[in-house]
Amino acid sequence: MTTATTSADQIAPPSQGSVQLAPALLSRAKQGDKEAITVMFRQFVDPAEPIHSVEYLGRRGLITGHHSFGCLAERRVASIEIGSFGRMIYQDGYLEDINSSVFYQPSLLRLYLLILFFLGATLFIARAVSLQPETESLTTWIYILGALLVFYSPTLYYRSVKSGLVFVVQQGVSVYMFTNRAKLARANALWRAAASLRDARLRFPHSG
Repeated sequence: MTTATTSADQIAPPSQGSVQLAPALLSRAKQGDKEAITVMFRQFVDPAEPIHSVEYLGRRGLITGHHSFGCLAERRVASIEIGSFGRMIYQDGYLEDINSSVFYQPSLLRLYLLILFFLGATLFIARAVSLQPETESLTTWIYILGALLVFYSPTLYYRSVKSGLVFVVQQGVSVYMFTNRAKLARANALWRAAASLRDARLRFPHSG
């Protein structure tokens, strides 16, 4: 892919003492704009190193969301997590130093249990309230609230229970990329591409 170049209005100058992203750039990146995501990673990846693939992998958290981005460059895999109030975590690991990896997709059992809990709680509370006089209106609102909780259970569940990738780096920090379940295909493509490039670099160690 064609890599993007940085500009002064996209990345704060180093003299400010911290790495900052322009709101417009981050907004584009959250929409999956690969050029914007590439600009984000270019703050950490050497300009001479080709970037092969970047992805927006989703959001975790209900109120203050943390957004996840993944990157495969010529010599490394990298991740960026963007949180609230300027929070940013960058991780990377050289491909030759990755000795194992994990691809995690959580069980749906807890989601089904969550739905059953909301159903049971709604019916129990509505039944208890309906035994009191003049509570018909309140009972109706309880059923409405319960229906909304059941409807949004998958959204609530996947905001806290994450799928994701872990690249285990020998004698180093593992590189973690969380992802929403709906974006697992993106994470899987990044994973397979990283494995393929790693194998090629191990066979031809001076190719890049």
